[in-house]
Amino acid sequence: MLKREKMEEIIRSGGSVLHGGRLITRIERLPSKAELARTPEEKTAAKEDLEAQKKAIAEQEAALAGKSEPKQPEEKTADKK
Repeated sequence: MLKREKMEEIIRSGGSVLHGGRLITRIERLPSKAELARTPEEKTAAKEDLEAQKKAIAEQEAALAGKSEPKQPEEKTADKK
């Protein structure tokens, strides 16, 4: 079975890949590394990639939250005596 990197290379060069009875001609339609992982090493690498993607998404969400939510002015409270 071809690794995902090799499948991507074939598609980039204008070819197509037969996988699971489907003819794939676009990289975004390829199975993920996690779906293709068979050996423990491949599974570990796929898990690390997924964790990195999750971290990047969380950072992007945080950046969006910071940009889209206007900062509320702090309320000034007077000491009551």
